[in-house]
Amino acid sequence: MKKVSVFLVVVVMFSFEAFAQRKVSGTVFSSDGYSLPGVNIHETGTDNSTSSDIDGAFHIITTTDECNLSFLFIGFVEKTIYITQDTIINIVLEEDCTGCCDCPQRLAIGANFETLNSMIGLSISNGYDEKPLIHFEDFADRVIYKFNAQTNFSKDYSFGANIGWLYPFEQLFKRFPMISAGYSQYDYPSKDFSHRDIHVSVARYFISTGFSLITGYQSLNGYKNWGASMRLQRHVMNYKLLVGASAGYYFDYMTCSAYMQGIVHKNVSFRLDYERIDTYDFFKIGMNLILHVQK
Repeated sequence: MKKVSVFLVVVVMFSFEAFAQRKVSGTVFSSDGYSLPGVNIHETGTDNSTSSDIDGAFHIITTTDECNLSFLFIGFVEKTIYITQDTIINIVLEEDCTGCCDCPQRLAIGANFETLNSMIGLSISNGYDEKPLIHFEDFADRVIYKFNAQTNFSKDYSFGANIGWLYPFEQLFKRFPMISAGYSQYDYPSKDFSHRDIHVSVARYFISTGFSLITGYQSLNGYKNWGASMRLQRHVMNYKLLVGASAGYYFDYMTCSAYMQGIVHKNVSFRLDYERIDTYDFFKIGMNLILHVQK
C-alpha cells in the first residue's frame, strides 16, 4: 500500500510538472524609457497572446512550463524571451529604422523674449527641446541640435549651441542613452555681466522621469571655474507637458534653473525658462513652429 501511495504521488507530481504553466508579467519600454502600450505578447507556437496596457504593463499565463515569448510592436525590432519559470520582467524594445526614409524629420523655428533684460531672440533646431514630448519611434533623427541667439539691439547679446547624440555607444553607455555637448555665451555690458559655458552631459530616462548629469567649464566676469550640475525632468498630463529643474555648483557660485515645455498644437510648442547664474536672473518666454520635412 505504501509503494502504491508513493507511486501515485510521483505520478501526480510528474503530471503537474508536465502541464505546468508559467505566470509572466512586467512592463514594456522603448530604449528611450517610455512605456509602450499595445505591444503584442505571443507565446510562440500557440494561439496564446495578450497586449500591454496603456502603461505598458502586461500579464500572461503560458500553456507550457518552458516556452518563448515574442514581443512585437510596429516600428520596433521583435524581441523573444525564453521562459522557464514564473517571473516579472521589464522588456526594452529597440527602434527598427530599417527603411526609415519615410520617417518625418523636424525643423523647429522659434522666437523668444527674455523679459528681465528685454532681449529678443531666435532659435532653430530639429526638435531639441520638443524631442522628449514626441513619441520616440516617430522621431527619426539620431543627432539633435539647437542654435539660438538674442540681442537688445544695443550692446547686450547672447548665443549658444547644443548638439546631442541619441544612443551613441549602446554597449558603453547602455544606462545613459543620450549624450550632449553645448556652448553658451552672455555678454551684457549694461549689467556688467559676462559668462561663458562649455559642458557635456549624459541623460538617463526612467519611464516618465529623466535624469541628467552635466559637467563643464565656466567663466563668470573673468573668474574661471569647473563644476557640475544635475537636472531632473518629468512628463505630466499624459506626456503633453514636460517640467524640469536643475542645480549646479561651480566653486565660486551656484546656478539653478527651472523650465516648462509643452505642445499646444501638433505643430506649435511653447517653453518657459528661468535661469539664475550667481546673482543674475533670466526669464525667457518662447514659441516654436515645428515643420515636418522629408529627407
